[in-house]
Amino acid sequence: MAVKWMMTVLFSVALMAQANASGYAIKADDFGRGDIRAWENFLNVSATYPVIVYIGVIVNDTKKSPEFMAMLKELKDRPNIRFFYHGHTHECGSKDKRKYGEFVGVKQDEQLQLFNEAKEWLIENTNSKQIIFSAPCGATDRLTPAALQKAGYDVWIYPKKDKKNIFEGCTIPYTAKVEQPTFNPNYKAFARQYPKLEAMGGEHVLQVHPGAWGGKKLKEFSRILKSMMHHGAMFTQVCKK
Repeated sequence: MAVKWMMTVLFSVALMAQANASGYAIKADDFGRGDIRAWENFLNVSATYPVIVYIGVIVNDTKKSPEFMAMLKELKDRPNIRFFYHGHTHECGSKDKRKYGEFVGVKQDEQLQLFNEAKEWLIENTNSKQIIFSAPCGATDRLTPAALQKAGYDVWIYPKKDKKNIFEGCTIPYTAKVEQPTFNPNYKAFARQYPKLEAMGGEHVLQVHPGAWGGKKLKEFSRILKSMMHHGAMFTQVCKK
């Protein structure tokens, strides 16, 4: 009870950001995979900062794991946690310099079915008020915007270029690199990037993969958040309605 109260107070203070300031949230990918203790440690550390964590759920993996389903149930009412759809299988990659994945080269009706299934599951299992999508490996194709629009998604993190503006929801481009290389939080590299992010303004998500972290990587991540707090970073909910 005390932890939940502390998080609520931290949040209330942090969400009072200036309109023209840069706003930051954490995008934690691949829930359902990795070391569940690493996820627990990451979430406990994140709860000590006034930051919202967006958790990317791999639906099939999470469904199959009693441990991750139990954690999902415990997390869904925390005030600093949001969830987003991060694929059913997380099938993705690149071959011959071309991306492939669940949402590449798939008929629009098949993509729409995946999005509708995930939306229904998220609402049922996470109490999500915003329906958010971010593709594994950022792998989508020209049919994805229309499928997302038809499925009624509110937010698309790291969207594909949508020249016809079919998707009418809020979009967040890829800008902030916490892990350099992937799976490795890098304080020095992020510190060089941070002034540019502040100058840009707007909303930024800090992409991480905490299920792959050990203690040293978690400390490096905590060092990044501590430095951001020291420099007056504003942590906020992305795409607020």
